[in-house]
Amino acid sequence: MLPALLLAALTAVADNPQTATTTDGRSVILNPNGTWSFADGSPPPLAVDHEAAAQALKTEISEAINSGDIAQAKRKTALMLESYASTSAARRITQTAQELGLIDKDAPDRIEVEKWLANEAPIDLQRMAPTVLVFWETWCPHCVREVPKLQTLMDTYEIRGLEVVGITRITKTSTEEAVEQFVQEHKIKFPIGKDIDVDGKGKLSSFFAVKGIPAVAVVMEGKVIWRGHPGRINDSLVLSWLGGE
Repeated sequence: MLPALLLAALTAVADNPQTATTTDGRSVILNPNGTWSFADGSPPPLAVDHEAAAQALKTEISEAINSGDIAQAKRKTALMLESYASTSAARRITQTAQELGLIDKDAPDRIEVEKWLANEAPIDLQRMAPTVLVFWETWCPHCVREVPKLQTLMDTYEIRGLEVVGITRITKTSTEEAVEQFVQEHKIKFPIGKDIDVDGKGKLSSFFAVKGIPAVAVVMEGKVIWRGHPGRINDSLVLSWLGGE
């Protein structure tokens, strides 16, 4: 059944009883099972399962990000914020929208850190290969789980040009000694640097819109090509960065 408020706003099209138009001129398709949808694909703003529809769209956004289809993720995120702004799903996706907004943005000319804590090496963000920047802290259990996985990732794809760089702010209970111990225990071979503090925030962390950790930003040829949680990174995604198998 059409919601009463929407039903009052519809005028049936005489030559096609399966369609209708709203008072603001939008075309609506009336389905035989009683459901309806906008002809342009937009979600029904007055659907009874408004929150459920928003959650389903949120899932589609995550799937698009995981598959590397950033353009699709951006479109669906814009649709979410426009059509489902009042839902809890939309409020939870605000950070995702900020992360997607970084895609195709110029990266910093170079990685500037306060100091290198381990495995210092030259970092070239203009390379025609991905550089994975991971933001983490030793006190963060999810970081402790994900950072070693990125070492495994580099071991696998380093021959194809993939590089990993760790960035830490040394916050809370973390110390430089704790970072060094972690590097030794987990045989981390990629560079790890301490972010430059600017008014209580990390310079690189702020540029890459890092609000929670662990977080990853991927840069290639001077552009941000991916931003998200390291747990989303898989072989298929990495291969999309590297141009396929």
